[in-house]
Amino acid sequence: MTGVGETRLAADAGPSGDAVPLREAIDLLEEAVAFFASDCALLATNATFRNAYRGIREYLNDGSSWDIFLLEAERHDLLPPELCQALRVAEELL
Repeated sequence: MTGVGETRLAADAGPSGDAVPLREAIDLLEEAVAFFASDCALLATNATFRNAYRGIREYLNDGSSWDIFLLEAERHDLLPPELCQALRVAEELL
């Protein structure tokens, strides 16, 4: 199975057929971006996201959980408690 970091965007393939790795492509985005799998495991983040949450970088590894991200972001005052709770409720509704 190919990991998300190894996924390539075929639409961006150059004349030689080379494609851009997904992690490289999301690093080009200015907004903070993180991808979580259906089992809530962290798949990938871009540089802007890692910079915004650098205070909890030890929890931003591939495979880290969404629940841990919310808990630590709230504990370190990186996200307001109300937003974290709203995201938890939204998660339960999915």
